[in-house]
Amino acid sequence: MNSNKVVPVCVMLPLDLITLQGLFLDITERKVWKQLLKLKEAKVEAVMIDLWWGIVEQEQPGKYLWDGYKKLIDLIIKSGLKIHCVMSFHSCGDNPGDGDFRVKLPKWVCDYAEKVDENLFYSDYKGTRSTEYLSLFADETHIGTPSGFHHEIRMFHDITMTPLDCYENFMKSFADTFYEYITNGSIIEIIVGLGPCGELRYPSYSTSTSNWKYPGIGLLQCYDERARMSLALHASKSGVPKWGNPPKNLEVLIGDRNGAIVNKLNNNKEEYDLANARPNDTEFWTNDEAVLKQRDFDDQEQWDSAYGWFFLSWYSKELSLHAERVLTRARKALQKVLKPIRSERNRKPRRVSYETLRYEVNVEEDSDDDNDDDGVHIRENDSADKKQGTTKSNECEGNRTGHRAELSMKLAGIHWWANTRSRAAECISGMHCSSRTSRNPRSGVGYADIVKICSTLDVNLTFTCCEMKDNESNETRTRNSLSLHSPRKKPLPMGDDCDERCEDGSAPEFLLRTVSGLCSLYGVQLEGENALSRVDQEAYRTIAKHCKGGYGVEIVREDEDGSLTGGVTNAFVPAMKSFTYLRLHDELITDEENFERFKEFVENMIKCD
Repeated sequence: MNSNKVVPVCVMLPLDLITLQGLFLDITERKVWKQLLKLKEAKVEAVMIDLWWGIVEQEQPGKYLWDGYKKLIDLIIKSGLKIHCVMSFHSCGDNPGDGDFRVKLPKWVCDYAEKVDENLFYSDYKGTRSTEYLSLFADETHIGTPSGFHHEIRMFHDITMTPLDCYENFMKSFADTFYEYITNGSIIEIIVGLGPCGELRYPSYSTSTSNWKYPGIGLLQCYDERARMSLALHASKSGVPKWGNPPKNLEVLIGDRNGAIVNKLNNNKEEYDLANARPNDTEFWTNDEAVLKQRDFDDQEQWDSAYGWFFLSWYSKELSLHAERVLTRARKALQKVLKPIRSERNRKPRRVSYETLRYEVNVEEDSDDDNDDDGVHIRENDSADKKQGTTKSNECEGNRTGHRAELSMKLAGIHWWANTRSRAAECISGMHCSSRTSRNPRSGVGYADIVKICSTLDVNLTFTCCEMKDNESNETRTRNSLSLHSPRKKPLPMGDDCDERCEDGSAPEFLLRTVSGLCSLYGVQLEGENALSRVDQEAYRTIAKHCKGGYGVEIVREDEDGSLTGGVTNAFVPAMKSFTYLRLHDELITDEENFERFKEFVENMIKCD
């Protein structure tokens, strides 16, 4: 854990540095070189780059085009900066901030999905397919070559592979290709993409498939055949087969913003599109107490009914299991270049999950009796001796085998509607955070499973929205952000109060404190990232405050049925391991005022408090 409050700064490079043909053009190289030198001048430690699956393995399975990335990484190393590499298994162009750059998944994958198995992709309740990321429900499904053949006859074709195989092979090729870059200390972190934008979530708020706009709640992504089969099997095994279907009662309600039901309207008009609805506009997600009291608590299609709790727990758990499966494969594929799982975590050997029995991760045996039931430690005072011993051990390891990279994953900061009981946007994206009691509207328990997985596999966790405050409106945030694709005016001054606050239930600071507390509780190294490319002083101060840590949080734990008997845990939040600024842009470098503010920000972040 970071105890000296020094937080190194990394800067995310533009998405389009490598062409769709896998080339790093000379004209791009000259521009990037000047920008890298400016970042080095500002005392930035590292840069982050996306390695697109759809570019590197675009032609056919197993044929990897790394030459463009080698050229880019060589240039970065020449500038003296370190590198964070993102294994980008998602497409680009379907989310806010992607701009005009478009990268699809590999053509042979898309062809197979189109010709043979459309259920490789997620589907919403209208049957609209999202092609941003392969469905987690298809993780174990065998896919074929561009000519296409069905997975049911895979026994006659050795060249078929599952999406998990694809991810593992991609990462293994990366480790083989860039082994020297990692062992000489140039590439210091590998981030594994687990969903849209590289974040662990469902593609619930896509601008391409649903015309989503902030602060819409988004759309559930569990209506493809495999998702339905998974839910039906789970319901049958749980003894409630009648709950084996996803919600059907998703119509938008027409009425006032307090949730009064007037009538229903089909989703054929944009203003009533479910993706852009607010919780109290819907039957399933409403927080209106008068409406909730009218419902049958067991079978009603409502988030706080027994059925709703059962469904959302399954929906969230499937996302967690996906993270386990992919991160376990990452540990296997990158074994020779990753730091070993840290022994001071006081965990005993165990299987990652029943779905990954072939790929177990061995953790050193520890007979320490101070472990809690989850096998994690939460004591701040007794970590110094262990840290000192571990540091010496790692130094010896480094002298013998060279440098090792760290493994990381990203978790989206779905902050809108986080200050409501149903917490619809988070639940729809895969984080089950809703509370069945009005006494505990901010339980935040949906993130605990993810943090436990990171603890088990020794994976760093990156969380976004570090630049946001609870008392800001979305308009204030966006007008002070850099436009990544068009010129804009200078940043506007911001005060602590906001007269134009948007009623979006936004609570980014609460979310960040919750995730920070859980990471401290389970011994996971937390890293920060901003959601909007802001250059104003207020955003920089907010980032520094959040990243420096040094405060305590109270975590309210709910049982699986939503009751409050889980108790309260206090956790100390140390400084984050690092912070990644999104994203490098001309205005950040060429505008003198912007650059000076950024330099001051970096100086503040790396200052030892």
